[in-house]
Amino acid sequence: MESVERRRELGAISIFALYPLDYADIPEPKDRNTTTGFNREQRIVAAVMSGTVLAWIIGSFFGVPTILPAAAAVLVLALPNIRIIRADAVANVSWNVLFLVGAMFSLLEALTNTGVVNLVINRVLETIPLNALPVFASVGILLLVAVGVRIVFSTGSAALLVVVPFALRIGEELGVNQLYLSFSLLIVIGGTTFLPFNTTSALLAYEEGPLKQRDIARFGVVTLFLSLGVIAVAWLFYWPLVSSV
Repeated sequence: MESVERRRELGAISIFALYPLDYADIPEPKDRNTTTGFNREQRIVAAVMSGTVLAWIIGSFFGVPTILPAAAAVLVLALPNIRIIRADAVANVSWNVLFLVGAMFSLLEALTNTGVVNLVINRVLETIPLNALPVFASVGILLLVAVGVRIVFSTGSAALLVVVPFALRIGEELGVNQLYLSFSLLIVIGGTTFLPFNTTSALLAYEEGPLKQRDIARFGVVTLFLSLGVIAVAWLFYWPLVSSV
């Protein structure tokens, strides 16, 4: 977890290095009337969101579907006496983003149910002689495959569902530490964002905000190399030190 936190810190530093506060392409924020305290709507939203998070935590112990607290929160915010969520707000939702994310998860389920994932694993083991390569080379190839898979998925969780079983099975054949490999996959997938749809936040910023395709790709290259650096340092020094304690 320390390595993940370090990657996040390096990512924040990279953002300020690439896009300082006086960056010319970032438009000035719109003027809005600000108050020193919370108004009525802000208090209601804070209370509803706190209740939703609490419902998720408690519901996880009883098998409550995660969609129910979220749906209840939307219902409460749309009540006639509250009306924080209105018809115009629903009309302005980026539905293409929602459908894209939903389609990605449907595609993932179809790939898993039809056996395509297992077929790919078997073909890779037959085609690439990973057993004949040094461990660091085999791990590097697996990480590159993880980056390639991550690029075609809109969420990191979907990419992890595809990559982790694939990589851990190959890592087991190679005798690679499964814990180290799992953390490495988590770090590199979390640090890969080359296209706007690779993360929902980047896609919204691309469609509604100042970000351009080159901005996302440039920052994605930086975070990818930072992630690889964190993985190398953690693999060589941090994780062996933790294991020896």
